[in-house]
Amino acid sequence: MNLHNAEFVRSVTSVADCPKDGLPQIAFAGKSNVGKSSVINKLLLRKNFARVGEAPGKTTHINFFRIDEAMYLVDLPGYGYAKVPQKEKERWGRLMEAYFAAPATLTFGIMLVDARHAPTANDVVMASCSPASPLWSWPTSLISSKRARSSQILPASARCCPCRMTCA
Repeated sequence: MNLHNAEFVRSVTSVADCPKDGLPQIAFAGKSNVGKSSVINKLLLRKNFARVGEAPGKTTHINFFRIDEAMYLVDLPGYGYAKVPQKEKERWGRLMEAYFAAPATLTFGIMLVDARHAPTANDVVMASCSPASPLWSWPTSLISSKRARSSQILPASARCCPCRMTCA
């Protein structure tokens, strides 16, 4: 697969507008400012392909990037501490819930967590191993971002989700 053959396809505010061409979709989930867009840029060896912002909450829609006409990388809005009105956060939550519930969209989920901080309640809900959890209905990887300095390294108990999986 040629990762250099990447194109932004669309940004959607409704699951009805998601691509329906049957290509696999790999979605990046995590709290606001954890680095979802940055990881996509690193994978594609591009600096600003997926827009990255200084302040949390830059990604406000579901963004689809088609890779070599073979798959999509999907940049999801974050959850957590973005400085936006509560109604906007709720809209993002409903949009992601609808995306996770839509048939035949998501193929693989990647959840990013910030290695410098203990998991938030939202992280625990997203990463829980219950069948009702949005991400774990599909094959999923948990990835640690924002490498911690030695003084910030958390004890193993703080790095584990409820199902005892450690961040990779």
